Amino acid sequence: MHAQLAKDFGKLTTNQLIVVEKHNGADVLLYQVVAEKKPAARFVYLFKLNGEKPLLNDFSVMLPQQKEAAKEEAKK
Repeated sequence: MHAQLAKDFGKLTTNQLIVVEKHNGADVLLYQVVAEKKPAARFVYLFKLNGEKPLLNDFSVMLPQQKEAAKEEAKK
């Protein structure tokens, strides 16, 4: 996972925690990221709690909509 992120994003210049959601048995962390190859992105981590130990269960990347894609959505 780290190698693929490094390839797609380059060096991270900003990695700021912006949201922590506490759920029964799980936590969601949302980070705002700025990288060499991507000017804006959000990384979402889902941790399941195994007793007191959080285990990474899922990871996803959210990228902003491109201007052309946003124009197409607005036409619909």
